[in-house]
Order: sequence, then structure tokens, then C-alpha cells
Amino acid sequence: MNNNNSMKTISMVFGLISLLLSVIGLIVGFFARGGGWMALFGIILGIVAIVLSASAKKNGAASTGGLVMGILGLVFGVIVGVSCLICNCSGYYSVLDTVEEAYDDVDALNDLYNELY
Repeated sequence: MNNNNSMKTISMVFGLISLLLSVIGLIVGFFARGGGWMALFGIILGIVAIVLSASAKKNGAASTGGLVMGILGLVFGVIVGVSCLICNCSGYYSVLDTVEEAYDDVDALNDLYNELY
């Protein structure tokens, strides 16, 4: 019975970490390039939490918390990962890099603006 309780606890912890990594991945995705990787780790931990929760439930322990947290972390991680993939493919970061390089030069910023519009 102790093994089932430890699996239940581990699934809950992995589900919580999965959800936290996905949320942090969303926040990091707005400001840096690491959001997709954090979402990927959140997806992996969400899957592990779901599997551990299902295994604990099969052995008689009620582990709905780990299952719910794992599903939320998995779904949110997929949403964040797809969003980061879209930003990377659309060239969002290359535009940010170009603007950061021309930040001190007003003429270069005006040239960039004129190229866009």
C-alpha cells in the first residue's frame, strides 16, 4: 500500500512541475527563446504524471490530483509549445534581433520602419 501512496505523490509532484514549467515557458517565451524547451519538458512531465497516476489508480490508490495536474500541464504545454513554434517560424525573434541591433541608431530604426511600411 505504501508503494501506491508514493506513486500517487510522485504523480502529483510531476503534474505540478509540468504545469509550472508550462506557465513559466509561456512567460519566458515572451521575453526570450527558451519557452519552447520549457514547454517540451512540461509535456514530458505531464505524460509521466498521467501514466503514474493511472498506474496508482489501477493498484487501488485514488490519484485524481496527479491526473488532473498532469492533463493540465500536458494541454497547457502543448499550447505554449505550438505558440513558441509559430513565433519561431514567423520570424518574430529575427525582427526583435534586428530592432535591438538598431536600437541606438535612430536612422536605422527609421529605415526599418520604412521597409516595413
